[in-house]
Amino acid sequence: MRIRTLSIIACAAAVFSCGRSSWTTVQGKFGEEVPSEVHLSVADIDTVLAVVDGTFSIKVPVVPYELGLVESDAGRVQFIPDGSVLTADFSGERPRVLSDNTKSLTRAFNAYLDKSVSLINQVVGQDDASKRAYEQYMALQRKTISENGNNFIGLYALQNVYFDYSPEDLKKVISSLGPDLQKSEFVELISAAADAQIATSEGKMFTDFEIEETQGQKTKLSDYVGNGKYTLVAFWSSWCIPYRNEVPNLLEVYDRFHGQDFDILSVAVWDEDPQESVRVAEELGTPWNNIFNAQRIPTDIYGVQNIPYLILFGPDGTILRRDLRGEAIMDEVSKILAAKN
Repeated sequence: MRIRTLSIIACAAAVFSCGRSSWTTVQGKFGEEVPSEVHLSVADIDTVLAVVDGTFSIKVPVVPYELGLVESDAGRVQFIPDGSVLTADFSGERPRVLSDNTKSLTRAFNAYLDKSVSLINQVVGQDDASKRAYEQYMALQRKTISENGNNFIGLYALQNVYFDYSPEDLKKVISSLGPDLQKSEFVELISAAADAQIATSEGKMFTDFEIEETQGQKTKLSDYVGNGKYTLVAFWSSWCIPYRNEVPNLLEVYDRFHGQDFDILSVAVWDEDPQESVRVAEELGTPWNNIFNAQRIPTDIYGVQNIPYLILFGPDGTILRRDLRGEAIMDEVSKILAAKN
């Protein structure tokens, strides 16, 4: 079970009705501790507001595809500038934004978050109750996306579960979104990754790339892939703890199968300091080949959005398996090599 929650959200669009104002009023409410000022940011507005007589107030344009933020010594809250009167309430144990409009996007967003968090808190293990809670969580996200394809809430839900869609299904979901959501930075990113995954899906021939390594030498993927061996390629980075956890599985596969028919290649990506990749590879003592300083070149080509990410290539360079993890590494490599013989 995998759950991801993201706090940085970009772009959504909403259809407004019920005579909502073209302005959103954001005001404050505090308890005993009252700060002297608050910081408010939304869209192109980034300002500091004085707290006078225990409150503040500002009118901002309705920008339903943006997420606003109010920060102070009393805490921080987020809001959608949805045309209603919004109150940043810091008087309780949990700061939150309230709205005077029952159809407020901010109010609906709060309700959705409360339900999501409640389900997440029930996912504590692998027991039946946890699995049911996880299934309910995923169902909530998918339902929220389908019912909010033109507003911020649907986009937020998509960020929580996009990884659970096949690239083909993800493209269908993206095509169902409103035009403003489709133009958001996040959606454009996952759409490009889905296209890359489809172009390099299992059964397709590998796509070559060339990079300049740490010593200035140029290296190609085709130096290692498509040369008559089954090659397991692991994309990783020096700061990637899950890769370190995967190394024992890779060592086990390497020790068992390395030879004329099988090899492993590690490709270091996304490292600010490529020399750190070299240092960590030496520290881990991995005996297989490495490519360093690949950065985003291969991950953009293969649509890799998280690491470690393992791809198994056939002797001619055909992509046989993508996204292998844990015990599945040994299982898949064993099965494929056994079938060859």
